[in-house]
Amino acid sequence: MFLMHVDDFLWGGIKKFESVVIAQIRNHFQVREQSNAIFRYIGLDIVQNKHGVTLNQNEYSKSLESVTLSAERGLNKNMECNEEEKVNFRSLVGQLGWLSTNSRTVLAYDVLELSCKINNPKVKDLIEANKCLRKARTFESCMYFPGLGDSFKFKLVVYSDASYANLPDGFSSAGGFVIFLVGENGNSCLILGVKENQKSCKKHSCSRNTSSR
Repeated sequence: MFLMHVDDFLWGGIKKFESVVIAQIRNHFQVREQSNAIFRYIGLDIVQNKHGVTLNQNEYSKSLESVTLSAERGLNKNMECNEEEKVNFRSLVGQLGWLSTNSRTVLAYDVLELSCKINNPKVKDLIEANKCLRKARTFESCMYFPGLGDSFKFKLVVYSDASYANLPDGFSSAGGFVIFLVGENGNSCLILGVKENQKSCKKHSCSRNTSSR
């Protein structure tokens, strides 16, 4: 497996994959930094050991800033945001989406609702976005991917659900599903989680091993 984001890449595989594929990449490109135990990859803090892999974005969530509103402005909750507030709202929703996409799936529905307001947010939507950020900062979260045993005996387990016309606009529907990779030893790893409506899709996908820049 080989993943690439701009000039950062992440790979995982057996020794033969490293010697045949990764060695060729190292020969053709100048690799500035390599890590395989504790490292940060595109804002994700990853720790790998013989028991499994953990992933978190706790430092990232702490770095996010809420949108500042004056007390007077906060009383006019149904007023449409000004241009500066719209920019700040969209930025914060995007940052919260990055959290929910990778490690904070508990925020997925909140971010989905906020994304429905992205075109014409009101002051009350800014307040809700700040509330969602406080929720993200309230606790630290870590995703754990344990060893699953023999890869030839893996299986996929899928759960899904949906609700009709439950989004803020009164007619859009939301649905979601999660896919787990399950090993013969009973351990499981979340490999994909999606919460979506007609206009937006929030995904989580993780498979981590070694990071290079």
